[in-house]
Amino acid sequence: MNALLKSLIPPIVFLLSFAGCGGKQQSTITSPSQVKTISYWRLKSDPDPVYDQIINLGIKDITVKYHVFEDEKEYETTLLKALSEGTGPDIFSIANDQLEKYRGKITPAPSNLLDTSILEPMLPTQFAVELLSEHKLYGVPFEIEPLMLITNKSLFPEELLDVEIPLSWKGVRELAVKLTVIKNGKMQISGLALGTGKEIQRSAQILQLLMMQNNTQMVTPDKTQAGFHLFLTKENGEVEYPGVWALKYYTDFANPKSDHYTYDPALGDDVKAFSENKAAMIINYPSVLNFLSKVMTNVDRIKIYPMPNLWEIDFPTKEEAGKITQPKDMTRYRIEVVNKNSPNTKFAWEFLLEVFKQAGGFGAIAKNPTEQEDYLERKPIHFSTSFYKGAYPEETDKIFVEMADDVIRNNLPPQEAILKAADKFNILLKKTEELNKMRETNR
Repeated sequence: MNALLKSLIPPIVFLLSFAGCGGKQQSTITSPSQVKTISYWRLKSDPDPVYDQIINLGIKDITVKYHVFEDEKEYETTLLKALSEGTGPDIFSIANDQLEKYRGKITPAPSNLLDTSILEPMLPTQFAVELLSEHKLYGVPFEIEPLMLITNKSLFPEELLDVEIPLSWKGVRELAVKLTVIKNGKMQISGLALGTGKEIQRSAQILQLLMMQNNTQMVTPDKTQAGFHLFLTKENGEVEYPGVWALKYYTDFANPKSDHYTYDPALGDDVKAFSENKAAMIINYPSVLNFLSKVMTNVDRIKIYPMPNLWEIDFPTKEEAGKITQPKDMTRYRIEVVNKNSPNTKFAWEFLLEVFKQAGGFGAIAKNPTEQEDYLERKPIHFSTSFYKGAYPEETDKIFVEMADDVIRNNLPPQEAILKAADKFNILLKKTEELNKMRETNR
């Protein structure tokens, strides 16, 4: 990663990452015990936070067979095949929302290696929910990065160059409208590329976060039914549909009849439009800068900011903290897990926890109590949230993509589109329930 790109990405993006190094086929390090071999599979990343820690451990007599896959589909296909045959690597990496998908194929950390009763309360909500189950730790996180607002300052008119980027949706929406350029009825520049499904690379995650920011119950407490389409009864007896409201709010960015119309699907993929100076702002994970730095000559004009939250105020300050609902952010990361078929699961966990400790450990992501009132300087990982997608996270995200496109492309009212999506999600949750029952039977 070049120096300019490093300066653009804040420390929270690759929180546990360090500069990459070459040759990732095999590394030998030493320990006082007899020679042991650890096999480790991961997707390629740059920088590579795991390999850098392995070669710096200073332990001998351990041979690490570290295999990196270039292609995500090839990686998962090869991994699932090996696991189904009772083989595979000792340690491997999965996406943070895939834990339920792989639950029957991995083993938690032995209780004598760490005290989860101490660990659980110190973790931000998303990490506690995704890494821990029944007070057992199922993996450790690497390559942490939150969704963020990414701006191209070269598309800001002079009078807006020095404006503070708002942290509220109201402020961002109003800024996006000012940045949108429409000539002869055709959008030339999108102020904020948002609102559709397939054109917006992170549409599923953005829509999900919008719903959760609006206090939508994404699934029922027993995790067997969708909840994002349900209504809530307010204290005054009024009924509201927070999920429907969030869906309409999201899709209105691509609705020409809306007062916050800032994106035309004809501009195509949001990241491509941004790279071609046709979009002033997008929402994505900051690692997208790895791509943008290769195709944009004005990459130095890119700035990134925390995700807006549903605060209907212009710009929240510390003095207004008491009036603001606690922000909600979304983070993605890779989880390093141990194969239950490993011939030496305890040793694999000891090794993994040592690698993780060298990279910063849980102290690097622990909640900071003093940050609860600091909305302007917050670290998004401390406020990150997620919801239960069952064993089918990719299919769940596809449902949210289709939900947005049902509103924009198929002209379905948001209420109909969300009901259709809930029906699809219920099918996936039912399949997850059946899968878990089968796992219990086969224990």
